[in-house]
Amino acid sequence: MNDDLKRLLGKRLRTLRESKNLKQHQLGRMIGSDNKYISSVETGRVYPSPEMMTALSKALNYPISEFYFVEGIDDDAKALRKSIESLVAVSNAGRLRRFLRHMLVTLED
Repeated sequence: MNDDLKRLLGKRLRTLRESKNLKQHQLGRMIGSDNKYISSVETGRVYPSPEMMTALSKALNYPISEFYFVEGIDDDAKALRKSIESLVAVSNAGRLRRFLRHMLVTLED
């Protein structure tokens, strides 16, 4: 996984967690983990699994897409392409199919 993407996701998680006035240990408890796991994600050392992303999304009451919005970067097409390419580069066929389905559904809106 691209280190830049892990750091950006971690920063975004911290922002979303703080917007709910939660401490790391509180969020960890809500998702069945601990504050060390949350700290590892927020500092970019760990990238959460799809299951953990779902748990974080539910605990914080934000859609998963909200974790990937980074103000300033999401406005730059070149940076967006780089982020997408880094995700695609490390994905297996199953994950690529899910990405494609999500993109196709989004285009229908």
